[in-house]
Amino acid sequence: MPSKGSARDHARRRAMQAKAARDQASKLREEQIGAVLSDYYLAVGQAQRLRDQARQKADAVLADGEEAARVADASAAQAVRTLRKLLGGIAEVAELCDLPQAAVRSLLATPKAGQ
Repeated sequence: MPSKGSARDHARRRAMQAKAARDQASKLREEQIGAVLSDYYLAVGQAQRLRDQARQKADAVLADGEEAARVADASAAQAVRTLRKLLGGIAEVAELCDLPQAAVRSLLATPKAGQ
């Protein structure tokens, strides 16, 4: 029969081995968590950079479109001014152009090209 001391020593060794295995598993898990978190933050940063680049491109395209539309807007305003002269009233112009009267007034208030 083993002595009380050797049984205790054996139990202590087994406990230390179990704890060491648990600590090793915990360390591995923490390393995995760190690696996955690193992947997450890398992906989030990349997605944000891609969105920012897309926004910049979209803003540039919109600015180009607005610049190009200025000529057409000026032509539309001139046409509304001419219709007003021909028809005499804002209500008639609004009805023909399918616009609210406020929009017709706004177009009439637009400065003529070159002014």
